Amino acid sequence: MSEVLINKKPRSSGIELLKILAMLLICLVHATQSGVINAHAAEQSGFLKYLIKVIGECGNIGNLTFIICSAWFLIGSTKTKTEKAVNILLDSTFISIIILIGFISAGKTIQGGIIRQIFPDVYINNWFVVAYVIVYLLHPIFNLIIKNVSRITLFSFVCGILIIFGILPFFMIDKFYNELVGFICVYFIIGYVKLYMKDFCKSVKINAIILVLSVIVFAALVLIRDRAETNYGFNFQVNYLTSPVVLLISVSLFNLFVKLDFVNKTINYISSCTLFIYIIHSNYLLRIIARADFYNFVIEKFGVGYLNLFVLVCGVGMFIGSLILAIIYKETIHRFTAFLSLKIKNILDKFFSWLNKKFTKNENID
Repeated sequence: MSEVLINKKPRSSGIELLKILAMLLICLVHATQSGVINAHAAEQSGFLKYLIKVIGECGNIGNLTFIICSAWFLIGSTKTKTEKAVNILLDSTFISIIILIGFISAGKTIQGGIIRQIFPDVYINNWFVVAYVIVYLLHPIFNLIIKNVSRITLFSFVCGILIIFGILPFFMIDKFYNELVGFICVYFIIGYVKLYMKDFCKSVKINAIILVLSVIVFAALVLIRDRAETNYGFNFQVNYLTSPVVLLISVSLFNLFVKLDFVNKTINYISSCTLFIYIIHSNYLLRIIARADFYNFVIEKFGVGYLNLFVLVCGVGMFIGSLILAIIYKETIHRFTAFLSLKIKNILDKFFSWLNKKFTKNENID
C-alpha cells in the first residue's frame, strides 16, 4: 500500500518486509475461510487441524500489523492527498470489474453478485479498503486531537478505548465492535505509543518477550475457545483489531522489524503491490466461488484427508498468484487510474474553491 511520507527518504525495507509477511498471513487466513472446510471440519484430525484453527483466527493480526505500518507514518502528517484516496477506490473498482469479466468469460454462474462487483466499495466487498480510505481522509483531524490534548488526557482516552472496545468485545463483540471503529481506535492507540512510549518501542528484548508470550497466549485462547464451544457451548472472541493480545503481537512485531534498517528495492517494490494483492485475493467472486471450487476439486481428486494440507497450499498460492496479477495491474491499468485520479482531484479542487468563494461572498453580504 502506498503511504503518505513525511520525508522523501526511501522507506526502511524492514517495515516493508513486515507488510509482505502480514499480507502472506492474511492470504493464509482467508484460505481457511470456506464453507467446504467447515462442512468437513469434523472429518479432520492431527496437528494440521489445530494449526489451521489457529491460523484461521490470525486475520486481524495481519490486518493490524498492516494498519500499524501505515498509521505510524501518518501520525504527525497534516495533509491528505485527495488523489490517493480516489486512486485506491478506483483501483478497487477496476480490479473488481476485471475479475467479474473474467468469471463471465469463463462461463461461471454469478447469482446476485454482478452489482456488488461493479460497486465493490459501496457494497463493502472489502471492508479494509473502505475503512482505510475513511481513516486516511480523517487522519489530519485525528492528528490534531492527538497533538493538542495533554498526555494524561490521551492516556485516559486510550484506556477507555481498551476497556470498551478491547476488553468488552471479548465476550460481546456484536455489541461493542465493528471494523471501522476498531481501525479508528487503533490509530489513537498507536498515536500514544509513538509519542509517549519511545523506550518501549526501542527495546528489542522487551518486544521479543512480549511477542513470544502473546503468541502463546493467543494460540492457547483459540484452542481453549474451540474446546469450550464444542463441549460446553461457551464462546468468546479472540480475533478482533482492538483485542489486547492481537495489539501486543502486532505492536511488538512492528517494533522488532523497524529495527531492521536496510533498503532493498525488490522488497520495497513487492510491498508497494500489497494493497493490490489484498484487493485481488479477497475479491467476492474469488472468495466465494473460486475457492470453494478448488477445495471441492481437492476432495474429489485426493480425498478429505488432504484438505488441510491444500488449505496451506491455497494460501501460499493465492499470495503468489495475486502478486503476479498485482504487478501486471500496477504496470498497466494502475497507470491509467493514477492519471484519472489526478483529473478527478483537479475537478474536486475547482468545485471546493468555487464553493468556498460562494460561502465567503454570502458571509460578506450578511
